[in-house]
Amino acid sequence: MKNNIKQRMNPSKPILETLVLFPPPSNSRICNRPNPQTHCEPVTWKVKVGKGKFRLRFYTGDPEKDTRINIKVNDKFIAFNKFVPRNTQEIFEDVLFSNELMFEVSADCTVDCENQRTIINAIEIIPFESKNDNKQKKPEKILPCGMGLTGGQCDTGPNVLHCVFNGAAEKAANFCNGDSSLISIKPGDKCPDQAGKFKCVKVLI
Repeated sequence: MKNNIKQRMNPSKPILETLVLFPPPSNSRICNRPNPQTHCEPVTWKVKVGKGKFRLRFYTGDPEKDTRINIKVNDKFIAFNKFVPRNTQEIFEDVLFSNELMFEVSADCTVDCENQRTIINAIEIIPFESKNDNKQKKPEKILPCGMGLTGGQCDTGPNVLHCVFNGAAEKAANFCNGDSSLISIKPGDKCPDQAGKFKCVKVLI
């Protein structure tokens, strides 16, 4: 692909100055010409991102030519036969789960392949967190006895000082370390409804 990395002059936006050209499809006009220098074998670009959901953005455009874009990620089209006029930038995006920790990008073409030539100037991959995810995080609740806290940071960390846990094995309880310590609330303490639970308290030196 190194021969398909191009630099353009006088772009309307700086991001258009450099681009990578995916090889054209084998049934395009350029690949039907008897030119041995033309590379028409399909290629893919892969990136390891880990497990999860991500927002992908593809920045496309060529200062010198009109282009027709096809971008497929993990067998789903992000851009399907999209026309991008010369010296303009278009952004195509979607939210996808990674497949086996990876994203695979290709430029498959199924319609109007004679003029297709996929161009990418930049790819942006961002871990995705929906608004609903934020709503599910409950705020800290002050218990009526002992100034203990539950919910919010007590469920996720890292600040768990004054948090009350049902058990010492709770995941967020592991954040109670350093200048704080997890203590067991015994029967007979001033908060009987919390007996048998654990509280993160500041260590007094």
